[in-house]
Amino acid sequence: MRPYLTRGGRAPLFFSIVRDPLEQSISSLSYYSHEAIVRPSQRRQWTPHLNWLQGLRAVGPVSSRFINSMAHDLGWYDWVLARHNISHPQRGKISKSTRFNDDDGLIAEWLTSLTGSLDLIMLQDAFDESLVILHHRLGVTLQDMAYLRHTHLQNDTARGIHSSSRPVLPLPTSAQASKLLELNRVDVRLYAFAKRRFWQAWENVAPVAAREAELAELRRHVLRIDSACVELFTGFKGQPSLKRLSSTNRTAARLRQQREAALRAICTPEMRMDEIMYRLRESKACHGGDSFSSST
Repeated sequence: MRPYLTRGGRAPLFFSIVRDPLEQSISSLSYYSHEAIVRPSQRRQWTPHLNWLQGLRAVGPVSSRFINSMAHDLGWYDWVLARHNISHPQRGKISKSTRFNDDDGLIAEWLTSLTGSLDLIMLQDAFDESLVILHHRLGVTLQDMAYLRHTHLQNDTARGIHSSSRPVLPLPTSAQASKLLELNRVDVRLYAFAKRRFWQAWENVAPVAAREAELAELRRHVLRIDSACVELFTGFKGQPSLKRLSSTNRTAARLRQQREAALRAICTPEMRMDEIMYRLRESKACHGGDSFSSST
């Protein structure tokens, strides 16, 4: 794909993002526990879930969400298929086999191959730093890298903003966490590989003072969006009735109420992120008409 896209005269940038494998495992079971794809006996329970993962001999559409899911999405199983020259009739069965997941030599070879296919692997736990690097690689402004903290809006129950209807998944015990990491060995190696490359890229992106200044600027842009969409849920309480106000004040109060309604509609966490940012840009309701951008 790279040679084909380069024919236009400008080299493409291929990038992806990974996260801590333990956090990924917890997040996956938490997210999918309410869906039919997870057996009732495994929902919000780590022991039956781990027993199921340990018994897997092949990875399918469902199980790939719970075991080495990041490596799966970056082509680990397809690479193993090509590496062993497995014939097409066997492709469906063998390419998803878990038998190579403990082969450290093979995993190392696959990770080396990623160097030629991915220009940047971002880290979720260093998301802002990742966006600063991406800002340099893509040649776009830091304001274009700003984003709305979706999870923050959904889970900020301390402010009384939203409460999740999904039952809480208990954290795994130390023994269960160790087992999760053991079963997700390819993801563990992938994450360690990505972290080494990422922090090397961060050191090289700009001098220390310059990159720290850019990081601070990006976070200011994020804070503006975050403040506009979070504070509105607590900032419009106790307004007087319109009937008790003068004509001028009544108009001003009505405008404030209209602004509140517009922002509530824009910042609904259940919306897709691209739709949220589109509506932020189109309405220009936040912060007196400012328009916000986001990279997806």
